[in-house]
Amino acid sequence: MQKVFFISFLIFLNISARAQKYQVLPAVIENGDTVAYIQLAEFKVSARMSPRMRRWYNRNDKLIRNIRIVMPYAKIASARLMDIDRSLVGIEDEKLRKKYYKIQEQKLIDEFEIDIRKMTFSQGKLLIKLIDRETGKTSYSIIHEYRSGLTAAFWQGLARIFGYNLKVNYNAAKEPEIETAIKLLGYE
Repeated sequence: MQKVFFISFLIFLNISARAQKYQVLPAVIENGDTVAYIQLAEFKVSARMSPRMRRWYNRNDKLIRNIRIVMPYAKIASARLMDIDRSLVGIEDEKLRKKYYKIQEQKLIDEFEIDIRKMTFSQGKLLIKLIDRETGKTSYSIIHEYRSGLTAAFWQGLARIFGYNLKVNYNAAKEPEIETAIKLLGYE
């Protein structure tokens, strides 16, 4: 009796081991060839920082932290401006365009006002630069285009009081620390 049980147990182990070796995977047919479709978990490959890179990182720790906070807003601003521009292609009537601007502006205020108000001065300056980097337009020109020249002048004056300049163009060559931090964080 024990021999039968032992042999049955060995056969069961053998069958279960073979069943575990083979697994049916989803497949995709590409160019007439069947390829297994496997989705792997994302992982980051990193190496130890060189002493030179570590010194740079420590020197620019605040900048890196601020870019982590501000860059998503700059990306969102760029995407929203492209959506608005695409939507406005079909609207010729100036009143409808202004109404659309107002609706979009109110949506942005409702969604981001609290977060923007919590930003520090250095994060605000960085946001202005990164919006220009992402959109290719200065903050002043965006306000001027979507609101009016008078509104843009008002916000420029208010920004100058606090040390900002909405008219400054972002120049990657003059901002190597920002560019390096953006690449380091993977926003490029």
